[in-house]
Amino acid sequence: MRARLTCVLAAALASFLLAPGALAATRSAPVAALQIALHVRGLYDGPLDGLAGAGTASGVRAFQSRAGLPATGVLDRRTRLALGPLGRPLAGKRVVGRRMAGWDVSVLEFELVRYGFDPGRLDGHFDADTRAAVRRFQHFAHLAADGVAGPTTFRALRRAKRPRSPIGLAWPIRRRVTAGFGVQGQRFHPGIELAAPYAAAVAAAGDARVVWAGWRPGGLGLTVELAHTAGVHSVYGHLARVDVKAGQRVVRGALVGLVGWTGESTKPRLYLEVRVRGAAVDPLAVLR
Repeated sequence: MRARLTCVLAAALASFLLAPGALAATRSAPVAALQIALHVRGLYDGPLDGLAGAGTASGVRAFQSRAGLPATGVLDRRTRLALGPLGRPLAGKRVVGRRMAGWDVSVLEFELVRYGFDPGRLDGHFDADTRAAVRRFQHFAHLAADGVAGPTTFRALRRAKRPRSPIGLAWPIRRRVTAGFGVQGQRFHPGIELAAPYAAAVAAAGDARVVWAGWRPGGLGLTVELAHTAGVHSVYGHLARVDVKAGQRVVRGALVGLVGWTGESTKPRLYLEVRVRGAAVDPLAVLR
């Protein structure tokens, strides 16, 4: 298994060097783990996106030179082991939990993000945020939600179907997207942000029941969360005013609040998140 994975990684990076752009759409958890290990050493400052590219290969060459290895830019077993604690062990070889670190934790963090569960900072360290994300994924995958990741959880991350919304939602406000869904820097951004004038009306994206209406800890400020059908939820953050109450039924297009900049925001904008059975999905794939 170890030899096969090493060959796959080496081939991926070598393919990039031979044919730039060929891997543009191929995301790999092992490549993301490599990016995390290089980032910690100050040798990679690109996105932690699992895409093998020029920045990743350059970081590998710089590390190999520093470690006294042939600077091929290709990840082989010697290079991975030389990365130290963040270069081993391979995913699924042990049960990982609180206060542990390693290549497998980095792989775990990236795979959780791909399923829409936020593990906190992508840094190869299993902390409270990672544990919470593992529990949420385990619940999503119908596993025992014990908050630790062993072979069963890693297998589920490889095999479970990634979440997709079974319903479409309407735009709550028609404005320019200023921040997209996905990994930004070392963190996962589970929603999108829409630039909008202060006090602009925010509409319900679909018929729903209000499950949260008020201040929400964690940076979103005044927030409304709606539960639609089929396990789909929509979340509206940074509001200036909330116009609904928990338990209330609303119809598509109903006023739920006004755009503001409450929470961790310095200018008017609407934060929008869509979740399917607890997993964040790209709102742009759901909005109609």
